[in-house]
Amino acid sequence: MTAGVERGKSGAHWEFDGYSPFYGWGTGGRLETTSLALAALEAAGNKADDALEDDALLYLLQNRDEYGVWMSGQATVRVLKALLPVAIRQLQGPATGNFALTVNGEPLSGELAGALKVDSKLLDAPRSIDLSAMIHGGANTLEFAGTTDATFANAQITAWLFVPWTQSSSGKTETTVPGKSFGLAFVYTCDAVNATVGQPINCTVSARRFGSQGYGMMLAEVGLPPGADVDRVSLGKLLDNWTISRYELQPDRIVFYLWSSAAQGDKFSFRFTPRYSIRAKAEPAKLVDYYNPDLSAVIAPQYFDVGSMPHQ
Repeated sequence: MTAGVERGKSGAHWEFDGYSPFYGWGTGGRLETTSLALAALEAAGNKADDALEDDALLYLLQNRDEYGVWMSGQATVRVLKALLPVAIRQLQGPATGNFALTVNGEPLSGELAGALKVDSKLLDAPRSIDLSAMIHGGANTLEFAGTTDATFANAQITAWLFVPWTQSSSGKTETTVPGKSFGLAFVYTCDAVNATVGQPINCTVSARRFGSQGYGMMLAEVGLPPGADVDRVSLGKLLDNWTISRYELQPDRIVFYLWSSAAQGDKFSFRFTPRYSIRAKAEPAKLVDYYNPDLSAVIAPQYFDVGSMPHQ
């Protein structure tokens, strides 16, 4: 099982070219392949592979996404199956020590410290801790440390931040995989010139892969301005003719699920009607490869200037 393995400070993983049986590639494909390799090592039970198993486990634990899962449903299922024997051994083994968290040099105390105590029945359950009273503007330092050598813990920090857009909203973009010649092309435009309240605005979406023989699900997330009344009939027609697989209509966006094996990708239109006059930017538009979210194409927010309805 050591053939094809790549090891580094982030653990050990197995690399491969092409697509997994469930269309995973890139990071998603590495996660699937590494999970299968770890499961095989665990099934073999060779003591000489214990260090390699630990490195593979480290890689999987360190590569969760910001939602605490592993990028796609299939990759997540494969990882959890590989982690299950580890969890069983943890439950059957002796109790492990706790770990402590220090924020800007000050250790947690009282109820905050108690929230970190290990519960052998909740190996991977998130612990919610409010640190707002211990952090400040600028740089903050968080330090985790085990109270014993046997402490078993994994920490993950996720942060969202906003920065000014440096690109104009041209309505289209292309992105390629670093070092490769294939990627995604994405277009999202709305005919909103001289828009007025009560008059429909037509929008066009175009999404395709280029330079790749693979295919699979893509998610096209398009922003809507406040007060947009989306024409559900136009969305229903897209479902009826199989242009889209499904859609999720949210207050400030629509998420389209696209499955196209054709090189030209998918191109379709829908419309919405503004309910009131407004000057605002919509959410940015984003096209994502469902099975490898590392690959995405983002379009800057579109500006909408909706005037009042002319008096009769």
